[in-house]
Amino acid sequence: MIRRTFMFFSIAIVLLLGLLSPGWAGQIHDAMAAYKKGNYPAALEMFRPLAMGGDQIAQTVLGMMYQLGQGVAENNAEAAKWYRQAANKGSASAQTALALMHIYGRGVPRDVTMAVRLYRQAAEQDYVGAQAALGDLYIKGKHVELDIEQGIGWHRKAAENGNAKSQQLIGVLQFTGKVLRENKVSAVQWFHKAAQQGLPKSQFMYGTALEYGLGIKADSAAALMWYRKAAAQGHEKAKAALAKLSNR
Repeated sequence: MIRRTFMFFSIAIVLLLGLLSPGWAGQIHDAMAAYKKGNYPAALEMFRPLAMGGDQIAQTVLGMMYQLGQGVAENNAEAAKWYRQAANKGSASAQTALALMHIYGRGVPRDVTMAVRLYRQAAEQDYVGAQAALGDLYIKGKHVELDIEQGIGWHRKAAENGNAKSQQLIGVLQFTGKVLRENKVSAVQWFHKAAQQGLPKSQFMYGTALEYGLGIKADSAAALMWYRKAAAQGHEKAKAALAKLSNR
């Protein structure tokens, strides 16, 4: 799970390129182009001097490359060193990465208090990954004291910022009336947003709402379409619903 989480950071880092001065942006652009092509040794050679010169994006990418063993031997301690330098400069992606390492004690001492502090710093910058991570910590009571209200609050922020899993969670809680007040109209809207991002459970739930007119006008043809999307991803309930509705 940790490795998969870090694989998403390069996307966020690319989005930060516009914040750089033109001179630095050119060098970062070349390094990122090499990285995206899978030429990790060349990317590493270009990122390292930029990171040593204090560029927080280069520091974050370098940390990620050490974390994942891309173009260099995997080294969690070295990854944490670079993440920390970028995090201290305010990089939300580095703060989130370092928080995750502190949660599991990878390359740094296990320190949940520090992890929550780092997640919060990133979340307060509207970094959606940190908002969803904080939501998970509090709503599951894993590593921290259970706090459903705070967990839902962070998940709602993440949902509003486009996190599909948070959108699905808020949708489920509103649809079932568990924890949150039942509101099927709002729930279906969240399912639709998450379904459009490819989550099979949300595709199934949105199809169900369309089939039975729950919080939205019934539309069997549209329900079939969403059932097919979920079924194509192996969702068993969607397969059953698709077969049943198709035979009517």
